[in-house]
Amino acid sequence: MQQYVIPFAWKAAGAIVLWIVGGILISGAGRIVRSAMTARGIDPTFSHYVNSALSVLLKIILLVAILGLFGVESTSFAAVLAAAGVAIGMAWSGLWPTSPPASSSSSCARSRSATPSAAPA
Repeated sequence: MQQYVIPFAWKAAGAIVLWIVGGILISGAGRIVRSAMTARGIDPTFSHYVNSALSVLLKIILLVAILGLFGVESTSFAAVLAAAGVAIGMAWSGLWPTSPPASSSSSCARSRSATPSAAPA
């Protein structure tokens, strides 16, 4: 029993230390990114979005590293992250259209309404 508990306790202590140190480093990276974006005059909403996305990504990587410390394989996590990246990329691809949408029906409606109708006699 003791031969299993002590190594697990050391791994758990290492995981806790790694979580704390990783959290400090992640918050430091967030501060650096936020201050750099503020210094360049980037929109605060976009800056907050990038900072949040970076924080979540780094925390996921930290969690996978901690699980790897306990012997959990990280290949399935890599596949999930890759699929999430593809899904986010596909969602972002439709946000900025390359040309304005053609709305021929609204231009036809405007041209009909702009023409004065003949008054009945």
